[in-house]
Amino acid sequence: EKNRKDIRDGQVLNLTPSALQTAQFIKKSLVGSRLEDKNSALRQLSFLSSDITFAEEFIKIKGHQIVIDIITTGNFKGDPLGYTLKSFVCLME
Repeated sequence: EKNRKDIRDGQVLNLTPSALQTAQFIKKSLVGSRLEDKNSALRQLSFLSSDITFAEEFIKIKGHQIVIDIITTGNFKGDPLGYTLKSFVCLME
């Protein structure tokens, strides 16, 4: 409501889930047991981790530790590993 007046008539406003909600969802998917969910979460994380707001929230909930664990265990190969490494680099920046 504070910045409602800043939106001009005719502008398109896209509503998205908050960074915290998205970070919690990705973290939950990464610790889950379904490989398909983990791969999807890693793909999503690789795109979102360059956003500073998302990165801060993901680090606050200790999501970066999961990324480090994925890298150190060496269970992922190919694209999922690429997504993980890209996410790690972005989160550390």
